[in-house]
Amino acid sequence: MKQITNHPAQAGMAILLLGSVMLTIGAYLDANTWLQAEPALFAAWLMLMTGVLITLTIFTALLGGILYRNGNTTRYLLLSLATADIAILSVLFVLEYIGPAYIGIGAGHHVESGQLLVLLDGFVLLVALTLDAMLPDRISKVHEKTVIISFILVPLIAAAIVWSPLDIPSLTSVDAGLNPLGMWILAVIIGIAVAVFLSHFASWLNEPNVMNTSVLCGVIMFCLAIPFINQVQGLFQTAHLIALTNATEGVFFVAVGMIFIYAQEQHASLLSTVEKRTEELATAKDESDFYLYLWSHEVANLLQGLVLFMGLIEEYIPESEETRRLNGNASALTENIMSIVRRVSEMAQVKKAEKNDMKPIEICTTVHDAVALIERMKSHHLEHLEIDCDNRIDVIADELLKQVFVNLLKNSLDHCDGEEPRVKISVSASDASVVVDYEDRCPELPQNVQDVLFDKFTPSSRGFGLGLFIIRKLMARYDGRIRYVRENGSNHFLLELNPA
Repeated sequence: MKQITNHPAQAGMAILLLGSVMLTIGAYLDANTWLQAEPALFAAWLMLMTGVLITLTIFTALLGGILYRNGNTTRYLLLSLATADIAILSVLFVLEYIGPAYIGIGAGHHVESGQLLVLLDGFVLLVALTLDAMLPDRISKVHEKTVIISFILVPLIAAAIVWSPLDIPSLTSVDAGLNPLGMWILAVIIGIAVAVFLSHFASWLNEPNVMNTSVLCGVIMFCLAIPFINQVQGLFQTAHLIALTNATEGVFFVAVGMIFIYAQEQHASLLSTVEKRTEELATAKDESDFYLYLWSHEVANLLQGLVLFMGLIEEYIPESEETRRLNGNASALTENIMSIVRRVSEMAQVKKAEKNDMKPIEICTTVHDAVALIERMKSHHLEHLEIDCDNRIDVIADELLKQVFVNLLKNSLDHCDGEEPRVKISVSASDASVVVDYEDRCPELPQNVQDVLFDKFTPSSRGFGLGLFIIRKLMARYDGRIRYVRENGSNHFLLELNPA
């Protein structure tokens, strides 16, 4: 799995920041052409932008909380708390701005309350960014509780002040813009903003990752909002909307960084889970292979000992009809068990082999090797076998291809009625495929058996179908297929393979 790269996200934020800075500078230089907005139009735009800001801050607060819970990093705790405060303060601003005392826009207590709430918005954010630069990546539980309680108190105190009967000092005058108190507070905010910018710029130079980039872009947009606060005098000015837009875009940058970090964490978590599960599966596979080998090896040894023991019984116990019957039943049972052990081992080989082991295999040689193996197993030469495969024909397969013909031959020899059946194996090749026609002269299979012939453990007059099931699995592994037809009194198993 590929790692998520930071470069596209950082490039996108850089382009967006550059465009925003150019638009902001152009708006600032062209301030003398602005007109005072109509009160209703100004209120509509103000509520719209405030709504966007509230939505973004709530989203950022929730995402920051999730990231903090996952990684316990101080930055995400501070950004989550700060944006949550901004959301609450913005809601208070909206309620105060359009409240019942709205009669006579901009008059009385509501102007001072709005100024205080806007001031607290900037103050909370700057404090969070300052603490982010000062505090370590991990803080103790005591410090964590202190930070959380401090940020929770801010909107509570603001609400108490705004809705109290106390007079709130004004920071502006209609005729002169910011008054001396407002200028002093603005100077302090500018000083803190510059310090925060330099600190985060240094962090970005040290580690220019996507989160540092997004925070730095956010700080720049917050700083760009400051000059518009006292750009023009009076109420309902476009400059105020531009300042709010810049601040909202600053929150947007931080949200983008958090989204990217969250995606990276989910990607890393998923990658870790996949690696862990893969390791567990590999371990389980190794254990199952070991136990399968142990089981097949030990059972085969025990059965071999049982065969030898039955031979001793036959040699030393007087022969009779009963002993021959019992010995024959025991031999048949033992052979059946050994056949099952071999089949299970064959299936394990098919499962264990990797698909990327495919290579050109000479099919005629493979057929002759399978016949030689069967003759060794049966301890006699196959008299009625004909092989029509003289040319060299390569197919895409692996070493297990021989097992296909071994299973077909065993199926014919073990389950065909009467004497040794006549078997013919013909191989033909074309540009598209290699076709092997395996033909035996055994009786026709019933239709109900033909329908499920290649399924696992399908009972039939020719055994339990496990050998044919293994053949089907191998053919699927080679991207080939096998099918059964009955023609001219013979059973035909037609195998289609891909030429090399």
